[in-house]
Amino acid sequence: MELDLIFHNSDHSDFGKTRVQNLIYKSLLCLQDYEFNVVHPLTLDIEMSGSSGNLKSMLMFTILNNANNKAILINLSDRLEPNLMENHGFDSFDIVQIIGGMSIEKQHYENYKEKLDSIRKPLMIPVDRVYEDDYLLSYTKNPQKKIKKAVFIGNIYGGRSEIVDILKTHPLFDIKHMIREEGHPFKEYIEELQKYSVGLSLNGYAEICYRDIECMATYVPTIRSEYSNKYYNEIIPDYHYIVGSEASYNGFLGYNKPTKDIADQFIDRMEKIIDNEELLENISKNGRIYYENNCTLNKIAQNAMELINLNLLK
Repeated sequence: MELDLIFHNSDHSDFGKTRVQNLIYKSLLCLQDYEFNVVHPLTLDIEMSGSSGNLKSMLMFTILNNANNKAILINLSDRLEPNLMENHGFDSFDIVQIIGGMSIEKQHYENYKEKLDSIRKPLMIPVDRVYEDDYLLSYTKNPQKKIKKAVFIGNIYGGRSEIVDILKTHPLFDIKHMIREEGHPFKEYIEELQKYSVGLSLNGYAEICYRDIECMATYVPTIRSEYSNKYYNEIIPDYHYIVGSEASYNGFLGYNKPTKDIADQFIDRMEKIIDNEELLENISKNGRIYYENNCTLNKIAQNAMELINLNLLK
């Protein structure tokens, strides 16, 4: 069977998501009974809006059977919604499988529930940079004595600001504003994270966050809102991470309760677990195992290949 591979095949040697794409591409070429044509998305004559989730995005990788317009979408971004919306380049495709795409807003999920449940296979997002992946994979547990607090190190905006304004007044939380795009050295960031007993992760533009991956990789137990979305190889509450509050209703920053109630849930849980060394130790180990099996660039590519069902394109 002849298939088109629509993906960014230029050499972004330090871009983790492109690395994952190339690993999948090489694995596909090893399959028998298939002939693949590489199509760069920028060559396609398609009008579209948006960026991170459209057909021409570096975060997308599409396998297309031109004979019948059946397509498999591999989404390495943190959100799914744009894939099924108009003006993103997928309108003419008969989408038979979606692999990846993390958070789904509840309303969007309800609108497409029947279709999504039948074709969607969630997948972890890779870290942005290859050197970050290498550093995290080689990381060994730091035995230093920890500050008995939960630390948030990251960009503060929108709903995050409302929550941290409350949490930063409590002695069990440290809030450190850092804009990733300004080039905060990754190793220094991890070293700062290691000073603390717990890492605080707050939903951002999507539910899953790089902070979750970085904490799991470096044996730092994470406290965060309960996940509402499903993931390939489930992330189990109070086993892989500490549930700090109820889940958001949209996977992003929206909750069904006032911000103070959500912040109070985080505070109450921290007060209960901060001295429970056995719990923190177990979650740190379980998180690291989950990271090794699901979050490295190689593992994400391997998991994607396990999920891809090319027979659906016939």
